[in-house]
Amino acid sequence: FQEIVKTPLGMHYPAWNQWANLQFSTTAAFLALLHARTTPDADLRRLELDFARRQVDYALGSGLRSYVVGYGNNPPQFAHHAAASCPDRPAVCSMDATFDSKAPNGQVLYGALVAGPAGKKKDAANPDATYYDKRDDYITNEVANDYNAGFTGALAGLFQLLP
Repeated sequence: FQEIVKTPLGMHYPAWNQWANLQFSTTAAFLALLHARTTPDADLRRLELDFARRQVDYALGSGLRSYVVGYGNNPPQFAHHAAASCPDRPAVCSMDATFDSKAPNGQVLYGALVAGPAGKKKDAANPDATYYDKRDDYITNEVANDYNAGFTGALAGLFQLLP
């Protein structure tokens, strides 16, 4: 049995985890939507739709900020992604000159979901505020295809199932 943590602003994630909590919350939303699509139980369907919407809304910015690059209120500017940190050509792209730079990423990874708040393991008093928009913070600011997989499925499910 694993405990699921619910932050004060509503993100759900497994208690054992510190990295990519939004991956877990949005993938759980996607799975809830898959079930909601076929359940004959109207009350359960409503609960699953509400849960999924809250998790996706959190990622999109209903909490403190948006966690989707290029979208919403105060989106990530420094996602942990080497190529995104590169300036436009013909400028040189190198780890020393660009990845370690204090300037925002030169390339915007529109739609990329960052890992999100690290939760109570970083700050039990305010788990929603344990996100750092710093390129070298791979725990909370990394982007990855698997982070976006459940998120994209949840977006599609909400589009299909919500009135």
